[in-house]
Amino acid sequence: MLWHVRKGQSVTLFDVTDEYGRFAGKVKQYYSSSELTENVVEELKMRVLHARKQKEQLNEFVIISDLPAFMTVDGMSDNDFALLYEEGQRVGLHLIIVANKTYMSLSSGIQRLIKQKLDTVLIAMKMSNQSVVARSEVGRWPSMRYTSTIKTNKSS
Repeated sequence: MLWHVRKGQSVTLFDVTDEYGRFAGKVKQYYSSSELTENVVEELKMRVLHARKQKEQLNEFVIISDLPAFMTVDGMSDNDFALLYEEGQRVGLHLIIVANKTYMSLSSGIQRLIKQKLDTVLIAMKMSNQSVVARSEVGRWPSMRYTSTIKTNKSS
């Protein structure tokens, strides 16, 4: 997705792993792991709450390059992320998160919330290896090559 971002588009990149620095000039806001602080997350939360109160649409994408690392930011709580995840959708703040299968297979707060509220998912490995999407949904697709990707949308 980052290859197709036009300069100035409303995309914020939280590069927790410091792997995507080359895209800093293509996104509206870029935060490396050293720049990602409690204040940055708090500012994003306040923008979501303000937009909800004013009934505005932000029309912004926020890419989190590593959700487990993002959740370790000082001051970041499960409730903060839940607010961004649930309220953000209502005001046009679309979270694009990256996490590995091990993290997503945990059944604690954030993982459970994401799996329950999951709308659109892009999985870049064999569906037979996934546990994020419900088993009944997985069964509809034929076996895939190792390099295949699939997009599913629960709302359709």
